[in-house]
Amino acid sequence: MFYGFRTLMIFIVMMAALLLEEKIGYKKEKIFEKGQISAKDAVLFTISIGALIAIMGIIIKYGLIEAVSALTIIAFSAILFLFTYLLLGKYRVLAALPPIFFISTYLLLRGTIIWDVILLNIFAVTSAIIAVYFLGTLFTWKSTLIFASLICLLDIYHVFISGAMAELATASINLKLPNMVILQGKGLGLGDLTLAGILTIQTLTKKGQKHAALTITSITATFLIFEILFDTFLYKLGVFPATTIIIIGWIPTLITTLKKSQQTKPNLQFS
Repeated sequence: MFYGFRTLMIFIVMMAALLLEEKIGYKKEKIFEKGQISAKDAVLFTISIGALIAIMGIIIKYGLIEAVSALTIIAFSAILFLFTYLLLGKYRVLAALPPIFFISTYLLLRGTIIWDVILLNIFAVTSAIIAVYFLGTLFTWKSTLIFASLICLLDIYHVFISGAMAELATASINLKLPNMVILQGKGLGLGDLTLAGILTIQTLTKKGQKHAALTITSITATFLIFEILFDTFLYKLGVFPATTIIIIGWIPTLITTLKKSQQTKPNLQFS
């Protein structure tokens, strides 16, 4: 058994997101024009995600599983095209090639080792990295805290109460969709990877490289510990809300940030 696969995927997404933001983060400014997600927007965004998960769960229950496949293929092809189009500059005409490659390999190689073990995970990680690239700097520090808290609660609800997460995971595995990274039957959703990346980028933007490095280190270490414990002792649970582990891993950064903020507050002197 390969311990640490999911942890490795999280580490790759966080590092790639960090490097992309530092090297080519400026290229997306023309698209968003420095717009940001407010605290209210973060709440609405989380509600929208929750509603989408519920709708997808209903679609699967009624046997319309191919609709999930079509929606995923369209969505991934669109963001892959947009990201490539943004990067290529004067060679933007070539932006259609990555989506064509994705659709072709999915249709032709799905069910083979090449797709199931290699390409599926590459496309899933790529999707998470692109999502972080576009969303990472849209949040404010306040809206990040609100979004992280709410998405964690939402994950817990859909894992332990509604069961929608398990249904979506099963559907993704059966359809071989890049909605999650998976190896040896053990997977991790794109939402978890994206959350880890967003926390990294927000920490970089608001607190600098040192705190971003702390975020990557603490989330990676925490997730590895939980992954080993889960695979060894807690596997009977079946599924577990990974966002909870990511938030726990982010706590050292929050504590360090809070202490630093308190230390930099000016002392009032009376004379």
